[in-house]
Amino acid sequence: SDAIQSANAETFLDAVRPGLAIYGGYVSDAAMQRGGLRPTYRLKTRVLRVDHLAAGEGISYHRRWIAERPTWTATLAIGHVDGYPTGATKGCEVLAGGRLYPVIGTVSASHTVINLGDDRALNVGDEVTLVGGDAPALHPNEIARRSGWSEYNMFMHLSPSLARTVVESKLPPVE
Repeated sequence: SDAIQSANAETFLDAVRPGLAIYGGYVSDAAMQRGGLRPTYRLKTRVLRVDHLAAGEGISYHRRWIAERPTWTATLAIGHVDGYPTGATKGCEVLAGGRLYPVIGTVSASHTVINLGDDRALNVGDEVTLVGGDAPALHPNEIARRSGWSEYNMFMHLSPSLARTVVESKLPPVE
């Protein structure tokens, strides 16, 4: 397994079942510190709506998050039914327009809300990366850690209904 690989340099990426490593994931913080793997996917979505909240206004079920001061929020077209963790509100961030934004409120079945702060920096239709890419905060293992999810869930629970685009493949086409 990948746990054995990460513990033994002689078997690392050799004749053993790679497990999460095949997707660029790590089974432990110690293995992640060794580095060398990159996530094999990115989870992206689009902004559905942008709202301005006054101080004291809330969002999500039961007003789970309340604005302490006037702030902008963006609602994203992705939720836990797609494989994004409900615990993402415990400290996860997303990347949009070159900036990281915190996930707030409640990750619902089909929507996630982020805090844009004082600036309306995003617009409806803008692309948002939730998992993957070069930002350390977006590595699947880091999202699992922050959200209280298993790292296995980050790789194995993506909805089959999500659109997939193969960016680069060295495999021959299937006939």
